[in-house]
Amino acid sequence: MEKFRFGHANNSDSPQHNLPLEETKVRLSVDEIRGQLSITKPIFDTVLKMLNDGDTTDIEYIATYQKNLINWMNAIKITEGTMKRGNEEVFNEVERRLFLISEIIERNIPNLTNSSK
Repeated sequence: MEKFRFGHANNSDSPQHNLPLEETKVRLSVDEIRGQLSITKPIFDTVLKMLNDGDTTDIEYIATYQKNLINWMNAIKITEGTMKRGNEEVFNEVERRLFLISEIIERNIPNLTNSSK
Protein backbone atom coordinates (compact mmCIF):
# COMPACT_ATOMS: atom_id res chain seq x y z
CA MET A 1 0.00 0.00 0.00
CA GLU A 2 1.36 3.39 -0.90
CA LYS A 3 1.19 6.26 1.55
CA PHE A 4 2.55 9.75 1.55
CA ARG A 5 4.76 11.59 3.95
CA PHE A 6 6.30 14.98 4.23
CA GLY A 7 9.75 15.34 2.72
CA HIS A 8 12.54 17.62 3.76
CA ALA A 9 13.89 19.92 1.07
CA ASN A 10 17.34 19.80 2.64
CA ASN A 11 17.32 15.97 2.68
CA SER A 12 17.86 16.06 6.43
CA ASP A 13 16.22 13.46 8.62
CA SER A 14 16.23 15.95 11.46
CA PRO A 15 12.73 16.55 12.84
CA GLN A 16 13.51 20.21 13.54
CA HIS A 17 13.03 21.17 9.88
CA ASN A 18 9.47 22.09 8.92
CA LEU A 19 9.87 22.62 5.22
CA PRO A 20 7.44 22.54 2.30
CA LEU A 21 5.63 19.36 1.48
CA GLU A 22 7.07 16.88 -0.94
CA GLU A 23 4.82 14.04 -1.97
CA THR A 24 6.84 10.83 -1.84
CA LYS A 25 5.37 7.36 -1.95
CA VAL A 26 6.65 5.23 0.89
CA ARG A 27 5.53 2.58 3.32
CA LEU A 28 5.11 4.12 6.75
CA SER A 29 5.01 2.32 10.06
CA VAL A 30 2.96 3.62 12.97
CA ASP A 31 6.18 4.93 14.55
CA GLU A 32 6.99 6.84 11.36
CA ILE A 33 3.47 8.27 11.26
CA ARG A 34 3.89 9.29 14.92
CA GLY A 35 7.13 11.04 13.93
CA GLN A 36 5.45 12.85 11.04
CA LEU A 37 2.66 14.03 13.35
CA SER A 38 5.26 15.40 15.72
CA ILE A 39 7.30 17.09 12.98
CA THR A 40 4.29 18.71 11.34
CA LYS A 41 2.50 19.84 14.52
CA PRO A 42 3.95 23.39 14.68
CA ILE A 43 3.13 24.30 11.08
CA PHE A 44 -0.23 22.50 11.27
CA ASP A 45 -1.17 24.56 14.34
CA THR A 46 -0.04 27.78 12.64
CA VAL A 47 -1.99 27.09 9.45
CA LEU A 48 -5.10 26.13 11.44
CA LYS A 49 -4.90 29.42 13.33
CA MET A 50 -4.53 31.32 10.05
CA LEU A 51 -7.57 29.55 8.60
CA ASN A 52 -9.56 30.20 11.77
CA ASP A 53 -8.73 33.89 11.32
CA GLY A 54 -10.05 33.75 7.74
CA ASP A 55 -6.63 33.71 6.01
CA THR A 56 -6.91 31.07 3.26
CA THR A 57 -3.39 31.60 1.89
CA ASP A 58 -2.27 28.12 2.96
CA ILE A 59 -5.40 26.20 1.97
CA GLU A 60 -3.35 24.07 -0.46
CA TYR A 61 -1.11 22.98 2.42
CA ILE A 62 -4.17 21.90 4.39
CA ALA A 63 -5.63 20.05 1.39
CA THR A 64 -2.39 18.12 0.89
CA TYR A 65 -2.05 17.51 4.61
CA GLN A 66 -5.62 16.21 4.71
CA LYS A 67 -4.75 13.66 1.99
CA ASN A 68 -1.72 12.57 4.00
CA LEU A 69 -3.80 12.16 7.15
CA ILE A 70 -6.33 10.02 5.28
CA ASN A 71 -3.53 7.85 3.91
CA TRP A 72 -1.99 7.53 7.37
CA MET A 73 -5.35 6.60 8.89
CA ASN A 74 -5.87 3.92 6.25
CA ALA A 75 -2.33 2.64 6.76
CA ILE A 76 -2.95 2.15 10.45
CA LYS A 77 -6.34 0.50 9.88
CA ILE A 78 -5.25 -1.79 7.07
CA THR A 79 -1.63 -2.71 7.71
CA GLU A 80 -1.25 -2.34 11.46
CA GLY A 81 -4.64 -2.63 13.12
CA THR A 82 -6.10 0.27 15.05
CA MET A 83 -6.05 -1.34 18.46
CA LYS A 84 -2.55 -2.78 18.47
CA ARG A 85 -0.40 -1.54 21.31
CA GLY A 86 0.40 2.14 20.80
CA ASN A 87 -1.54 2.44 17.55
CA GLU A 88 -4.73 3.79 19.08
CA GLU A 89 -3.01 6.98 20.30
CA VAL A 90 -1.58 7.71 16.83
CA PHE A 91 -4.85 6.81 15.12
CA ASN A 92 -6.79 9.13 17.44
CA GLU A 93 -4.41 12.03 16.74
CA VAL A 94 -4.76 11.52 12.98
CA GLU A 95 -8.54 11.41 13.39
CA ARG A 96 -8.50 14.56 15.57
CA ARG A 97 -6.50 16.52 12.99
CA LEU A 98 -8.83 15.39 10.20
CA PHE A 99 -11.81 16.57 12.25
CA LEU A 100 -10.20 20.00 12.87
CA ILE A 101 -9.43 20.40 9.17
CA SER A 102 -12.98 19.44 8.19
CA GLU A 103 -14.49 21.92 10.64
CA ILE A 104 -12.34 24.80 9.42
CA ILE A 105 -12.85 24.04 5.75
CA GLU A 106 -16.60 23.82 6.30
CA ARG A 107 -16.63 27.18 8.10
CA ASN A 108 -14.49 28.80 5.41
CA ILE A 109 -16.27 27.46 2.31
CA PRO A 110 -17.83 30.87 1.49
CA ASN A 111 -14.41 32.51 1.86
CA LEU A 112 -12.75 29.84 -0.27
CA THR A 113 -15.22 30.14 -3.13
CA ASN A 114 -15.06 33.95 -3.06
CA SER A 115 -11.26 33.98 -3.04
CA SER A 116 -11.10 31.78 -6.15
CA LYS A 117 -13.14 34.24 -8.25
